[in-house]
This record gives sequence, structure tokens and C-alpha cells, in this order.
Amino acid sequence: MVDYKTGRRLNWATGEEKTYEKLCKDPQLLLYNYAISKLFPDYRQAIMSIFYIRDGGPFSMCFDSKDQKVFLEMLEKRFKQIKRNNFPQPISPERNSFKCTKLCHFYKTKWPETNETMCHYVENHLKAFGYEETVNKLADPNFDIGYYEAPG
Repeated sequence: MVDYKTGRRLNWATGEEKTYEKLCKDPQLLLYNYAISKLFPDYRQAIMSIFYIRDGGPFSMCFDSKDQKVFLEMLEKRFKQIKRNNFPQPISPERNSFKCTKLCHFYKTKWPETNETMCHYVENHLKAFGYEETVNKLADPNFDIGYYEAPG
């Protein structure tokens, strides 16, 4: 895996340097390990290398089943944290942040059978009906936090 954006060993959101220790606890790498464990259950370990072409070269981390447990605990904690937020706010009310326009599936995708983005549709539903009814009406009834299927 090569960091094509900058070639630097920096967290793009905080600007902090990613040390080897931080990379071993990196949520994205732990997610990759979890996905690999589901796609290739016969393998007990996964080795990932990240190449920082302008900042230290390759870093290789070895992950195993303990890391899968750490990831699921991390995911559950974050899910519960998000779930406690009864009225989530957009990053930017105008949706002009690059995170909205370039990265967010919910801003770039229309709600089925409407001309509203998924982001706007859910926000408007929250304002009109509140959190509980929005979750009950709009959430996927088959949601399972531990389910993974290729390609992601």
C-alpha cells in the first residue's frame, strides 16, 4: 500500500506523525485485517506494508486474531458513541467541506425515489420526526455490525 496523497507519514485529519506504534493501532489497518480474516479464514496472520516514499520508506505490521477482537471492540465503541448522538450535525451546513463533496457517499447519493441527497433526507427526517422514529423508519433492518462481504 502506498500513500499516494503526500508520500508522508502523517494523519491527514490531525497532521500528527504516524509512528509504528500508531500504525499497529490504526483503525483503517485493523479494518483491513478484519476484512482479510473474513475473506481468508484459513490464515491466522496478515502482514501489511505501507510505503511512505517521502518519509521513512516501508513500515510492515503483523496482525492476528487478537487484533480482530481489538478492532471489533473499537468499532462497537465508536458505533455506540455515534448512536448516543440524537441529533447529528453536518460538518458544514452548506455541505461545502471537501469531506462532503469528495468523500461522503451520503452527500453524493440521492435517497431512493427522491431528488434529495441521503444526507439532506436524513437530516430533514430527524428535524421532522426525531431520532427514534428516524432510526426505526430509515435504518436497514438487516444491519449487523460484525458482517462483512467483499468488496467492502
